[in-house]
This record gives sequence, structure tokens and C-alpha cells, in this order.
Amino acid sequence: MVLFALKTFGTGGGESVEVRATRYLLQSQQSDGQWRVNSHSIHSEMVDDEYLKRTNDVYSYWGSGWAIIGLLHMLPET
Repeated sequence: MVLFALKTFGTGGGESVEVRATRYLLQSQQSDGQWRVNSHSIHSEMVDDEYLKRTNDVYSYWGSGWAIIGLLHMLPET
């Protein structure tokens, strides 16, 4: 989401911020093509561990989708 917002609304920090964000996404992509998002890092400690295990895939799907959207916005315009 952040890379999409940076490209859409501008950064104020110059192109280097977008380049670093792109590099981060490309380096953090898993070998199976997705970006893993651990729901433990999103929810408070009050949430049941079983719930967190069930939601990891959902968060990874959403995270992968936003990573792809952000990277697509970095492609040169034709």
C-alpha cells in the first residue's frame, strides 16, 4: 500500500524513496512468488493463537496483492 501511495501522491523525498521501497519488495518476495504477512504482527496479544494461524494466509494474499499493485505502478509508462 505504501509504494502505491508514494507513486500516486508523491513522496516529497524524491525518487530514492520509491527505489528503496521497490528494492525492499523485490528482496522480501518469497521463492513461491508471494509476500508472507504474519498476522501476529498485526493483531494484539489478546487474540487467540488458533485464529492467528488461520488468518496468516489471508493476510499474505492481501499483502501479496498490494505488493504487486505497488510494483506495477513503478513500471515505466508507455
